[in-house]
Amino acid sequence: MAEKKITRKEMFAHIAEVCAEDQDIVAFCEAQIAALDRQNEKARERRAQNKGSNPEVEKFRQDVVNYLFEVGEPKTNKEISEHFGVSSQKTANALRVLVERSLVERHENSEKKSAPATFTVVMTA
Repeated sequence: MAEKKITRKEMFAHIAEVCAEDQDIVAFCEAQIAALDRQNEKARERRAQNKGSNPEVEKFRQDVVNYLFEVGEPKTNKEISEHFGVSSQKTANALRVLVERSLVERHENSEKKSAPATFTVVMTA
């Protein structure tokens, strides 16, 4: 029979329920639950802050846009990564955001399915 996994908060709530007649145990469990809630709130705040704009990341994104504008021709993720000397993952993340912001266009190679996508700056009139 497989055991059901429970969180620490659920465990302390269950202990408090089972031992409801012992106020010391109930108070201990309530304090533990409150501490877990504070930890979870702090973790949520950190995650929310990390989702915010990082100046270094924003500068790199702007550098990518400037590079694509200056070269004036489609470039692959690999070519952009090599130009800046960074990982292709960092460049891919930057390109994904730039495409979402409609600053860069992604072009799939229709002739060769295995060929990598290329990217260009969106030119506005």
